Amino acid sequence: MTCRIAFSFLACLLVATHWAEAGKWTEVSLENPSFETGESFPIGWRLLKGNEPRPSHPSVIAWDKEVVRTGARSVYMRKEDAGPLRFRSTDPISVTPGTIYHLQVWLRTTAFGKYATAAIAAQSTAFGPDGKQWSVSKEYNGGSEQNLEWQSLLLEFTPPDWVKGFLISISNSTSARDGTAIEFWFDDVSLQQRAGTGAPSGAQ
Repeated sequence: MTCRIAFSFLACLLVATHWAEAGKWTEVSLENPSFETGESFPIGWRLLKGNEPRPSHPSVIAWDKEVVRTGARSVYMRKEDAGPLRFRSTDPISVTPGTIYHLQVWLRTTAFGKYATAAIAAQSTAFGPDGKQWSVSKEYNGGSEQNLEWQSLLLEFTPPDWVKGFLISISNSTSARDGTAIEFWFDDVSLQQRAGTGAPSGAQ
């Protein structure tokens, strides 16, 4: 009888430990998540093709030393024409099947209204069974009133089992139709993970 009680207690303890570990969030290491180091642009991040500043492209994406949340630098975007500006991480994050992720970026903007939008996203590094890349994103909307404070944009997701790695991308989604410049600053990207079961598409 004593052995049975001891065995049952041990089994319960193991189950409880498993669930405790499954509920524990751990930080995933990212390269240069606060955009502090580099030359012309932060190390570990790159502009996507077509986003480079040029005379025929009035919009700007730059490394800013004046407006920051932490450290000495942030990434600045000023949008004056159609189409998003976008940059992304250079190193893929390896995925453990069934892992839930919290991806977060802090942003600040001088704009408000339906055109003051930005997004953070995760995208697979390979194509899936349907011939497409998996991706999930979360959009920020400026709302009806100006807010000059730093704000958090958080995306929760669980990649499908076939996804072995993903990249992080950050963008401002649009610009004002009246030609008004839409300004954004981005800082302090972080990624956390925990074991568990989540919706594969993941946007929350």
